[in-house]
Amino acid sequence: MLSRINDFAQSSKTVTEARKHTGNVSPVKEVALFIGWFIVLMILMGIIGLILNFSVKNPSNDVTVLLSLLAFIPAPFFMILLSRRIEKRSLESFGFSPNALMSVAKGLLIGLVMFLAVVAIGIISGQYRFTGFDFGCAYLFIPYLVCFAIQSFGEEFYTRGWTLTYFSKNHSIITAIIISCIVFIIPHMMNNGLNVMAIINIFLMGLVLAVLFLRFDSIWVCCGIHTIWNFTQGFLLGFNVSGIETSSIIKFTQTSSSIIGGGAFGPESSLIATFVIVIALVLAIYYPKKSKI
Repeated sequence: MLSRINDFAQSSKTVTEARKHTGNVSPVKEVALFIGWFIVLMILMGIIGLILNFSVKNPSNDVTVLLSLLAFIPAPFFMILLSRRIEKRSLESFGFSPNALMSVAKGLLIGLVMFLAVVAIGIISGQYRFTGFDFGCAYLFIPYLVCFAIQSFGEEFYTRGWTLTYFSKNHSIITAIIISCIVFIIPHMMNNGLNVMAIINIFLMGLVLAVLFLRFDSIWVCCGIHTIWNFTQGFLLGFNVSGIETSSIIKFTQTSSSIIGGGAFGPESSLIATFVIVIALVLAIYYPKKSKI
Protein backbone atom coordinates (compact mmCIF):
# COMPACT_ATOMS: atom_id res chain seq x y z
CA MET A 1 0.00 0.00 0.00
CA LEU A 2 2.69 2.49 1.01
CA SER A 3 4.72 1.67 -2.09
CA ARG A 4 1.70 2.44 -4.30
CA ILE A 5 1.21 5.81 -2.62
CA ASN A 6 4.92 6.55 -3.01
CA ASP A 7 4.61 5.68 -6.70
CA PHE A 8 1.76 8.18 -7.08
CA ALA A 9 3.90 10.84 -5.39
CA GLN A 10 6.93 10.07 -7.56
CA SER A 11 4.89 10.58 -10.73
CA SER A 12 3.06 13.63 -9.38
CA LYS A 13 3.94 16.89 -11.10
CA THR A 14 2.44 18.72 -8.13
CA VAL A 15 4.84 17.14 -5.63
CA THR A 16 7.76 17.54 -8.01
CA GLU A 17 6.94 21.22 -8.42
CA ALA A 18 6.59 21.74 -4.65
CA ARG A 19 9.94 20.06 -4.00
CA LYS A 20 11.71 22.49 -6.34
CA HIS A 21 11.41 25.05 -3.59
CA THR A 22 12.92 23.04 -0.76
CA GLY A 23 14.81 25.32 1.59
CA ASN A 24 17.47 24.74 4.24
CA VAL A 25 15.02 25.11 7.11
CA SER A 26 15.43 23.26 10.40
CA PRO A 27 12.55 20.92 11.34
CA VAL A 28 11.71 23.09 14.36
CA LYS A 29 11.53 26.26 12.29
CA GLU A 30 9.58 24.49 9.58
CA VAL A 31 6.89 23.32 12.02
CA ALA A 32 6.85 26.67 13.84
CA LEU A 33 6.31 28.55 10.58
CA PHE A 34 3.53 26.21 9.58
CA ILE A 35 1.74 26.52 12.93
CA GLY A 36 2.12 30.30 12.85
CA TRP A 37 0.70 30.63 9.36
CA PHE A 38 -2.11 28.20 10.14
CA ILE A 39 -3.10 30.16 13.27
CA VAL A 40 -3.12 33.38 11.26
CA LEU A 41 -5.39 31.73 8.69
CA MET A 42 -7.79 30.47 11.39
CA ILE A 43 -7.92 33.94 12.98
CA LEU A 44 -8.53 35.54 9.59
CA MET A 45 -11.36 33.14 8.84
CA GLY A 46 -12.80 33.73 12.31
CA ILE A 47 -12.78 37.50 11.79
CA ILE A 48 -14.47 37.14 8.39
CA GLY A 49 -17.09 34.86 9.97
CA LEU A 50 -17.82 37.37 12.75
CA ILE A 51 -18.09 40.27 10.31
CA LEU A 52 -20.50 38.34 8.10
CA ASN A 53 -22.66 37.24 11.05
CA PHE A 54 -22.81 40.72 12.59
CA SER A 55 -23.83 42.13 9.22
CA VAL A 56 -27.19 40.33 9.40
CA LYS A 57 -29.74 40.98 12.15
CA ASN A 58 -31.61 37.99 13.56
CA PRO A 59 -30.40 35.53 10.90
CA SER A 60 -32.22 32.24 10.37
CA ASN A 61 -30.35 28.96 10.88
CA ASP A 62 -29.80 28.65 7.11
CA VAL A 63 -28.38 32.17 6.85
CA THR A 64 -26.08 31.50 9.81
CA VAL A 65 -24.82 28.29 8.19
CA LEU A 66 -24.32 29.93 4.80
CA LEU A 67 -22.39 32.81 6.34
CA SER A 68 -20.18 30.40 8.29
CA LEU A 69 -19.36 28.59 5.04
CA LEU A 70 -18.46 31.89 3.37
CA ALA A 71 -15.83 32.44 6.07
CA PHE A 72 -13.62 30.03 4.09
CA ILE A 73 -13.31 32.54 1.23
CA PRO A 74 -9.89 33.89 2.31
CA ALA A 75 -8.29 30.44 2.68
CA PRO A 76 -7.09 29.81 -0.90
CA PHE A 77 -6.09 33.44 -1.44
CA PHE A 78 -4.11 33.53 1.81
CA MET A 79 -2.36 30.24 1.03
CA ILE A 80 -1.49 31.26 -2.52
CA LEU A 81 -0.25 34.72 -1.50
CA LEU A 82 1.79 33.28 1.36
CA SER A 83 3.42 30.57 -0.69
CA ARG A 84 4.00 32.70 -3.76
CA ARG A 85 5.60 35.51 -1.76
CA ILE A 86 7.49 33.58 0.91
CA GLU A 87 8.09 30.09 -0.48
CA LYS A 88 8.27 31.36 -4.10
CA ARG A 89 6.11 28.45 -5.21
CA SER A 90 4.19 28.10 -8.45
CA LEU A 91 0.44 27.52 -8.74
CA GLU A 92 1.18 24.05 -10.10
CA SER A 93 2.65 23.09 -6.71
CA PHE A 94 -0.86 23.36 -5.23
CA GLY A 95 -2.34 20.90 -7.69
CA PHE A 96 -3.71 23.48 -10.12
CA SER A 97 -4.06 21.07 -13.01
CA PRO A 98 -5.03 22.53 -16.41
CA ASN A 99 -8.13 20.33 -16.82
CA ALA A 100 -9.96 21.84 -13.85
CA LEU A 101 -13.55 21.38 -15.08
CA MET A 102 -13.08 17.73 -15.99
CA SER A 103 -11.30 17.08 -12.69
CA VAL A 104 -14.10 18.73 -10.70
CA ALA A 105 -16.64 16.64 -12.63
CA LYS A 106 -14.77 13.43 -11.75
CA GLY A 107 -14.68 14.51 -8.13
CA LEU A 108 -18.40 15.27 -8.09
CA LEU A 109 -19.15 11.80 -9.45
CA ILE A 110 -16.87 10.04 -6.94
CA GLY A 111 -18.22 12.00 -3.99
CA LEU A 112 -21.84 11.48 -5.02
CA VAL A 113 -21.39 7.72 -5.42
CA MET A 114 -19.65 7.50 -2.05
CA PHE A 115 -22.33 9.30 -0.09
CA LEU A 116 -25.22 7.60 -1.88
CA ALA A 117 -23.57 4.30 -0.95
CA VAL A 118 -23.62 5.40 2.70
CA VAL A 119 -27.33 6.25 2.43
CA ALA A 120 -28.21 3.03 0.60
CA ILE A 121 -26.52 0.88 3.24
CA GLY A 122 -28.18 2.94 5.95
CA ILE A 123 -31.63 2.40 4.45
CA ILE A 124 -31.10 -1.34 3.96
CA SER A 125 -29.85 -1.74 7.53
CA GLY A 126 -32.74 0.29 8.93
CA GLN A 127 -30.53 3.14 10.19
CA TYR A 128 -31.99 5.83 7.91
CA ARG A 129 -35.60 6.48 6.96
CA PHE A 130 -37.11 8.65 4.23
CA THR A 131 -39.69 11.05 5.70
CA GLY A 132 -40.76 13.29 2.83
CA PHE A 133 -39.97 16.36 0.74
CA ASP A 134 -39.75 20.09 1.39
CA PHE A 135 -39.63 21.99 -1.88
CA GLY A 136 -40.28 25.23 -0.01
CA CYS A 137 -36.54 25.60 0.53
CA ALA A 138 -35.65 25.00 -3.14
CA TYR A 139 -34.66 28.67 -3.44
CA LEU A 140 -31.65 27.82 -1.27
CA PHE A 141 -30.32 25.26 -3.78
CA ILE A 142 -27.83 27.61 -5.47
CA PRO A 143 -26.77 29.45 -2.28
CA TYR A 144 -26.00 26.16 -0.52
CA LEU A 145 -24.22 24.68 -3.54
CA VAL A 146 -22.06 27.79 -3.94
CA CYS A 147 -21.30 28.11 -0.22
CA PHE A 148 -20.49 24.43 0.22
CA ALA A 149 -18.20 24.74 -2.81
CA ILE A 150 -16.44 27.74 -1.23
CA GLN A 151 -16.05 25.93 2.09
CA SER A 152 -14.84 22.73 0.43
CA PHE A 153 -12.41 24.53 -1.87
CA GLY A 154 -11.03 26.46 1.10
CA GLU A 155 -10.48 23.33 3.20
CA GLU A 156 -8.92 21.43 0.31
CA PHE A 157 -6.52 24.26 -0.47
CA TYR A 158 -5.12 24.48 3.05
CA THR A 159 -5.09 20.72 3.72
CA ARG A 160 -4.16 18.96 0.49
CA GLY A 161 -3.02 21.94 -1.63
CA TRP A 162 -0.83 23.57 1.02
CA THR A 163 -0.23 21.36 4.08
CA LEU A 164 0.46 18.14 2.19
CA THR A 165 2.76 19.78 -0.34
CA TYR A 166 4.45 21.94 2.32
CA PHE A 167 5.58 18.92 4.33
CA SER A 168 6.33 16.80 1.24
CA LYS A 169 9.28 19.07 0.48
CA ASN A 170 11.49 17.87 3.35
CA HIS A 171 9.67 14.74 4.53
CA SER A 172 8.29 11.51 3.13
CA ILE A 173 4.95 11.67 1.35
CA ILE A 174 3.42 9.42 4.05
CA THR A 175 4.43 11.89 6.76
CA ALA A 176 3.00 14.75 4.72
CA ILE A 177 -0.29 12.89 4.20
CA ILE A 178 -0.67 12.08 7.90
CA ILE A 179 -0.05 15.70 8.89
CA SER A 180 -2.57 16.93 6.30
CA CYS A 181 -5.17 14.48 7.70
CA ILE A 182 -4.60 15.79 11.23
CA VAL A 183 -4.98 19.36 10.00
CA PHE A 184 -8.20 18.27 8.26
CA ILE A 185 -9.62 17.23 11.65
CA ILE A 186 -8.86 20.52 13.44
CA PRO A 187 -11.69 22.71 12.00
CA HIS A 188 -14.23 20.05 13.04
CA MET A 189 -13.13 19.88 16.68
CA MET A 190 -15.75 22.33 17.94
CA ASN A 191 -18.64 20.89 15.91
CA ASN A 192 -21.74 19.53 17.56
CA GLY A 193 -21.73 15.76 18.19
CA LEU A 194 -18.03 15.18 17.53
CA ASN A 195 -16.93 11.78 18.83
CA VAL A 196 -14.18 9.23 18.30
CA MET A 197 -15.88 7.66 15.27
CA ALA A 198 -16.24 11.08 13.64
CA ILE A 199 -12.54 11.81 14.16
CA ILE A 200 -11.57 8.42 12.73
CA ASN A 201 -13.77 8.92 9.67
CA ILE A 202 -12.53 12.45 9.04
CA PHE A 203 -8.97 11.14 9.18
CA LEU A 204 -9.81 8.27 6.81
CA MET A 205 -11.58 10.62 4.42
CA GLY A 206 -8.47 12.78 4.50
CA LEU A 207 -6.45 9.74 3.42
CA VAL A 208 -8.81 9.10 0.50
CA LEU A 209 -8.61 12.72 -0.61
CA ALA A 210 -4.81 12.77 -0.25
CA VAL A 211 -4.37 9.62 -2.34
CA LEU A 212 -6.70 10.93 -5.05
CA PHE A 213 -4.91 14.30 -4.93
CA LEU A 214 -1.68 12.50 -5.78
CA ARG A 215 -3.20 10.01 -8.17
CA PHE A 216 -5.08 12.56 -10.26
CA ASP A 217 -2.35 15.16 -9.66
CA SER A 218 -5.09 17.70 -9.09
CA ILE A 219 -6.62 19.65 -6.22
CA TRP A 220 -9.81 20.03 -8.25
CA VAL A 221 -10.82 16.37 -7.87
CA CYS A 222 -10.68 16.75 -4.09
CA CYS A 223 -12.71 19.96 -4.25
CA GLY A 224 -15.42 18.21 -6.27
CA ILE A 225 -15.62 15.23 -3.90
CA HIS A 226 -15.75 17.43 -0.80
CA THR A 227 -18.38 19.78 -2.25
CA ILE A 228 -20.86 17.15 -3.40
CA TRP A 229 -20.43 15.04 -0.23
CA ASN A 230 -21.41 18.00 1.99
CA PHE A 231 -24.11 19.33 -0.33
CA THR A 232 -25.77 15.94 -0.83
CA GLN A 233 -25.53 15.05 2.84
CA GLY A 234 -27.02 18.33 4.02
CA PHE A 235 -29.20 20.27 1.63
CA LEU A 236 -30.27 17.42 -0.65
CA LEU A 237 -30.93 14.64 1.89
CA GLY A 238 -31.33 16.36 5.24
CA PHE A 239 -28.58 14.79 7.33
CA ASN A 240 -26.38 16.82 9.67
CA VAL A 241 -23.14 17.83 7.99
CA SER A 242 -20.39 17.39 10.57
CA GLY A 243 -22.94 18.25 13.25
CA ILE A 244 -24.44 21.17 11.32
CA GLU A 245 -28.15 21.16 10.52
CA THR A 246 -29.46 22.65 7.28
CA SER A 247 -32.75 22.84 5.42
CA SER A 248 -33.17 20.10 2.83
CA ILE A 249 -35.31 19.26 -0.19
CA ILE A 250 -35.44 15.54 0.61
CA LYS A 251 -35.93 14.48 4.21
CA PHE A 252 -34.10 11.56 5.78
CA THR A 253 -33.79 10.89 9.49
CA GLN A 254 -31.53 8.63 11.52
CA THR A 255 -33.66 6.06 13.32
CA SER A 256 -31.27 6.02 16.29
CA SER A 257 -28.00 7.49 17.51
CA SER A 258 -26.16 4.18 17.29
CA ILE A 259 -22.56 3.87 16.20
CA ILE A 260 -23.78 2.07 13.09
CA GLY A 261 -25.77 4.99 11.68
CA GLY A 262 -24.05 7.87 13.45
CA GLY A 263 -25.11 10.35 16.12
CA ALA A 264 -25.64 14.11 16.20
CA PHE A 265 -22.56 14.58 14.02
CA GLY A 266 -24.46 12.84 11.22
CA PRO A 267 -23.58 9.86 9.01
CA GLU A 268 -19.93 10.92 9.08
CA SER A 269 -19.72 9.47 12.59
CA SER A 270 -21.10 6.08 11.55
CA LEU A 271 -19.59 2.67 10.95
CA ILE A 272 -21.43 2.72 7.63
CA ALA A 273 -19.36 5.71 6.55
CA THR A 274 -16.21 3.98 7.82
CA PHE A 275 -16.96 0.98 5.62
CA VAL A 276 -17.62 3.09 2.51
CA ILE A 277 -14.56 5.30 3.05
CA VAL A 278 -12.27 2.29 3.55
CA ILE A 279 -13.59 0.71 0.33
CA ALA A 280 -12.98 4.03 -1.45
CA LEU A 281 -9.44 4.15 -0.05
CA VAL A 282 -8.66 0.63 -1.26
CA LEU A 283 -10.01 1.48 -4.73
CA ALA A 284 -8.08 4.75 -4.81
CA ILE A 285 -4.85 2.90 -4.07
CA TYR A 286 -5.26 -0.33 -6.01
CA TYR A 287 -7.53 0.42 -8.98
CA PRO A 288 -5.44 -0.16 -12.13
CA LYS A 289 -3.37 2.95 -12.61
CA LYS A 290 -3.61 3.03 -16.38
CA SER A 291 -7.35 3.64 -16.01
CA LYS A 292 -6.75 6.71 -13.78
CA ILE A 293 -9.89 5.59 -11.91
